[in-house]
Order: sequence, then structure tokens, then C-alpha cells
Amino acid sequence: MIVGFDYGTLYFWDEGENLGKDYLFLGERYPITELWTWANYLVINLNDTSGVFFPWFDYSLGDNTELTFVGYVPFGERETEFGEFEIGGFARIRVYF
Repeated sequence: MIVGFDYGTLYFWDEGENLGKDYLFLGERYPITELWTWANYLVINLNDTSGVFFPWFDYSLGDNTELTFVGYVPFGERETEFGEFEIGGFARIRVYF
């Protein structure tokens, strides 16, 4: 037990429990046009080498509204964290105010 440290310091001591441990996250965004943005994100579990690839497209419908299309493509062996999932995706409309 560590006494006298805040929770943020516990990450350096490997005592904190969190869901982001032993994962690699990579991402990039690229504006295609003034209205379209394309992005790719990748999350990999470093322990079992499974992961999920996310292609992501945003379309600006106006100053405060965007339409987003997201796909997800899991990979890995069937017994791994992400390997048991199927290919899928979703769309959403986001309004800022």
C-alpha cells in the first residue's frame, strides 16, 4: 500500500487499475475538402495483439452540425479481447449549441 501519493502518481508505480493499460492507440486526421474530413484510428491490445481499426468520415452540414460515419473492423484470434467481435459501424448527427 502506498500512502501520501495522489492517484495520478500511482500510475508511475504500477499500482493504479485502469482500462487503458497495455494498449496502443494510433490515429490520424486529414481534411479531404472544406466539408469532408477523413480519419483512421487503431487500438491494439499489446498483450494478445488483437485490436480494432476505425475508419472515420465527418461531413459538415453547417456551422454547428456534422454528420459522422464510423466503421469498426476488429482483428485477432477468436479467444482474444477484440477478436470475438464482428465488423460493424454507425452513423450520427451531432449538433453544437
